[in-house]
Amino acid sequence: MKAVESWGRYPRWPQQAVPLSWPEQLPGLMAGLASSTLAYGNGRSYGDSCLSASGSVVAMRPLRQVLAVDWQQGRIRAGAGMTLDELIALTLPMGWFLAVTPGTRFATLGGCVANDVHGKNHHVRGCFGAHVHEVGLWRSDQGLVQCSAQRTPGLWAATLGGLGLSGIILWVELQLMPVASGQIRVLQQRFGNFDEFLQLTEQDQQHEYGVAWVDGLARGAQLGRGVYLFGDHA
Repeated sequence: MKAVESWGRYPRWPQQAVPLSWPEQLPGLMAGLASSTLAYGNGRSYGDSCLSASGSVVAMRPLRQVLAVDWQQGRIRAGAGMTLDELIALTLPMGWFLAVTPGTRFATLGGCVANDVHGKNHHVRGCFGAHVHEVGLWRSDQGLVQCSAQRTPGLWAATLGGLGLSGIILWVELQLMPVASGQIRVLQQRFGNFDEFLQLTEQDQQHEYGVAWVDGLARGAQLGRGVYLFGDHA
C-alpha cells in the first residue's frame, strides 16, 4: 500500500491505496475494507471527490488492459484504470479519437465516467457519458453488473457523474469518433468585450472545438475582452 492524495492536495487527507490487479480480487479485497471505501484512478480529481472517509481507497491503475475492440465500428472496451493518454496512443494510429476529452489526458476511463467529464466540444458532443455504451460495475450487494442505459436505467443514471458512489467501475465500453489525423486546425479571433464574445459563441456550432481566454482585469468598454479559438480536426 502507498499513501495518495487529491490532485490539488487539499484537503490534506492522505489515503492508503490498496492495489487491485485483477477484477476477481475485488470481493475479497473489499471484505477487509470499510464500506465507505472508494475507487482511486490516477489522482486527477479536484477537491476531495477522490478521497474516502475511511482513509483507504482501491487503486485502479493496474486495470488498464484492452478487453475488446472493433476497429471497423470504433468501439473499445478497456479497464477502468487506463488513462486517456494510453487510450489515444492505441486508437489514434487506427484513425479513431475520443469523442470527449477533458482538460487532462491523464484521467482514467473510470474517473471520466464517475465525473461525466466534458471537453472543449461540449456544445457538439455533450459529456463523456453520452459516448459510453456500458460499464462493468461491481456492487457489494449484486457483484458484477453490466450497467447500461438499456439494461439498468436507474443505476446507469446514478453512475454517470455519480463519483463512484454507485459501485466500483471495473471496465468501460465506449464509442470513438473517426478522425483523419491527430492535428487540429485552429482559427483564432480577438473580441473586444463581453458582447462580442457572446456573438462569437454562436459560431460554435460550425466547429468541433471552442475555447476562449478572457481578460478578467479589463474594465469599462473592454470588460470581457479576450481571444476565442475554434478548432477542427485537420
